[in-house]
Amino acid sequence: MTAPARLELPDALRALALGGVLLVNTMGYPVMPGGPVLGEVEPAGSPASTAVQVLVATLVQGKAYPALAFLFGLSLALSVQDRRAPSLQRARRRLHALLALGVLHGLFLYAGDVLTAYALCGWLALAHVRAPHARLRTRMRRAAWLVAIPFAILTLLLGLSLVLGSGPAGGRGMVDPWRAGLGETLGSVAHLGAYLTLNASAYLSANAAAAVFLYPLVYLLMLAGIASARLRLLTHRRGRAWRQAQVRRWLGWLVAGNVAYGVAVAGLGSAGSGWLLLLDLVAPLVCVPLSAVLVLALATRGEQGARAW
Repeated sequence: MTAPARLELPDALRALALGGVLLVNTMGYPVMPGGPVLGEVEPAGSPASTAVQVLVATLVQGKAYPALAFLFGLSLALSVQDRRAPSLQRARRRLHALLALGVLHGLFLYAGDVLTAYALCGWLALAHVRAPHARLRTRMRRAAWLVAIPFAILTLLLGLSLVLGSGPAGGRGMVDPWRAGLGETLGSVAHLGAYLTLNASAYLSANAAAAVFLYPLVYLLMLAGIASARLRLLTHRRGRAWRQAQVRRWLGWLVAGNVAYGVAVAGLGSAGSGWLLLLDLVAPLVCVPLSAVLVLALATRGEQGARAW
């Protein structure tokens, strides 16, 4: 039996998303755990460094990982679309291997590992990859509530704390709880043992928080990817007019909103205040929609023959 031809578009988009994740993680790595996501401006006050930070915050930060999660779900659906039992078993084995790799990566190399989240959420999403459309829509609605409720509660509490002035001075303790306790960052530790201790504790703490705030969002995006693969929203010619209409309608507004977000990130990053944490909480409201529109825009460009990218 001849294997189906591999689609170029998901692979190309995945490469771009992985590049974005690598860029953001590299910028924030020296001040982890708990420092600004895009690191500190070096040298302090440098216009060029600030401009780079604004550009990355506008176009990449908060956009790469949602695209990667969406494509993860899309690829899961494509990998089992032939309805052969071995394809599901193969997907499960790959997720188990990915989880093992993510845990090792997170404990010993990089506390900001995302493979753990993708493996666990992918395992949950895989259970619905062949579910009826009505059940998939129900799961997506429930996942959306799981995303919205914790974010709304924490945003409200943190916002009130900052407005009323009851939080830590400058909010510094909110932004980097590990650094407040250990006094070190991954870029400043003196020896390997201190690095491993700091990195492993940050990885475990981050995943405890991610189970409430990140995992539901990743799970929702994977379900959206599964739905997209079923409907062929990115690839079928019948959806071309809809894709183009969404890009024309939303791209300008969302880029403008993300420019404002990028300026705010650069302005608050050096201060490390609680307002930066509040900004991180509300970031998905502007970042995830732009990520979706950029995926549609790139898919449209691919249809028009611009395959070189």
